[in-house]
Order: sequence, then structure tokens, then C-alpha cells
Amino acid sequence: MAPVAACLTPVVDPIPSVPPTTAAKDKVAARKRFEAVYSVVRDDLLADFRKHNMPEESIEYYRRVRNPRIYASLALSSSSSNAEYGL
Repeated sequence: MAPVAACLTPVVDPIPSVPPTTAAKDKVAARKRFEAVYSVVRDDLLADFRKHNMPEESIEYYRRVRNPRIYASLALSSSSSNAEYGL
């Protein structure tokens, strides 16, 4: 048998994983930042809808179904029905 050539790729230590508590805290902080910004963007968009004479019923529907807390609760609770949230 022919000799096997040595591998020229250097051996690198694995990337250290992020501790779960840090990852969870980062996720919660990112969620809070998103919700703070989202409410401003949503309110601006709803005001723009009104400016363009969109029917109030449609504006209310959009406000109701575009609530990020609804999506979070749906993801966390598989037993929730969509009818409960007006979807």
C-alpha cells in the first residue's frame, strides 16, 4: 500500500458556544427592541392608511392581525386557535 499523505489543514479549536443564559437574555433584549420600534412603525403606517382614506374596518383589521405579541403567543401555545385572535 502507498503511504497516506499528511493533512495540511491546521487543527483549529472549536468555537466556544454561547452559554444558554446569555443567548436567552440576548433574545429577550432583541425582542424588546423590536417591539419598541415596531409600535412606532405600525402607528405611522396606520396613520398613512387613514391619510389615504382606507376604510376604518380594514385599518382595525390590520392593527389586530399585525400584533407581534399574537405571533409570539401562537408560536408558544400550539393549542390556541386562530379564531381567538381574529385570524
